[in-house]
Amino acid sequence: MLIYREKHLKAKEIETINEIFIAKVKELRVIEKETKRSRKRSGSPKDDNNQSTKSETTEKKNNGKLIVDATVAPSNIKYPTDLELLNESREISEHIIDTLYTSGQFSQKPRTYRRLARRDYLRIIKKKRKSKKVIRLGIRQSGGCRTVFAT
Repeated sequence: MLIYREKHLKAKEIETINEIFIAKVKELRVIEKETKRSRKRSGSPKDDNNQSTKSETTEKKNNGKLIVDATVAPSNIKYPTDLELLNESREISEHIIDTLYTSGQFSQKPRTYRRLARRDYLRIIKKKRKSKKVIRLGIRQSGGCRTVFAT
């Protein structure tokens, strides 16, 4: 799937792929317009050069077709919710705290209550039907800062 490859590609590489794709689509549009024009010309009785236009179209080699379709889109698209965004930001901040601690920025590692925060998040997110009250409670819990600096 294309979405999994995008994670391994850099932004510039994705841009070049997109530019190549767009250029190919533009080329195909031009070719389609030319073939439509040639068909209209060959179908009209005014032209006496019907044989020459047919020979020109037979001389062109078929290089294949580029099928532009939406079926290449991944089916596992993730739509973020407030809880997921808050959980992701919590995980990123925990990673930042870990890197700062290992680099020597902190003398003592701050308590982040990771297990409790993850447990609370999973308890809410695993529910099949989440009520507004439960979602509001989860946002309030995960939105609050649980990091405690021990002095």
